[in-house]
Amino acid sequence: MLTCSTCGKEFTHSSIPENLPFVQLDLPHKPEFPSEGLALDCPNCGHSATHQRHDLIYRFSPAVQVQ
Repeated sequence: MLTCSTCGKEFTHSSIPENLPFVQLDLPHKPEFPSEGLALDCPNCGHSATHQRHDLIYRFSPAVQVQ
């Protein structure tokens, strides 16, 4: 997840596959970014900003269960 510096809302950069063994979830690998950063538009407000790899945070998203 990344956080928009304008509206403050989080948005998804990438997902961690759900079928990884539990052991691999201890230290998931963050995606690589270009050395100058990665320019992305916020899907909530449209603001464009350059993000660095260290800006990425992990956020647990429980799977939706269909009954």
